[in-house]
Amino acid sequence: MLSRKAIVFFDGDCALCNRSVQWILCRDRQGVFYFATLHSTTAESLQISQESDSVVLFLDHTVYTQSAAVVRILWLVGGWWRVLAVILFIIPAPLRDGMYRLIARNRYRWFGTQSCMVPSAQERWRFLD
Repeated sequence: MLSRKAIVFFDGDCALCNRSVQWILCRDRQGVFYFATLHSTTAESLQISQESDSVVLFLDHTVYTQSAAVVRILWLVGGWWRVLAVILFIIPAPLRDGMYRLIARNRYRWFGTQSCMVPSAQERWRFLD
């Protein structure tokens, strides 16, 4: 059942990650995405690395990490965000991932930390655990 969902795994302590989840929730009018932290039982059951400093997208039995996850998420959000996804996709993956790793390494320093967001009653069904 989990394999049929687009699941975004994120760092629940990272302010940038939490804002990203809120950004996706705001734009995902079709309810495509579900969410779980990297330290959740869902991540464990799908064998998603809890050591990851990456956003992870699990979609169609495939795990996308780093910039590949970002590009795929933008594509699935749809609308004009697909244009940005195509532009990012054109950039060679090693360059995209290098930029991603730079941001990931410095995310706490640049954006701070916060405890995991508490979803509203309308959003709660999209959070797996």
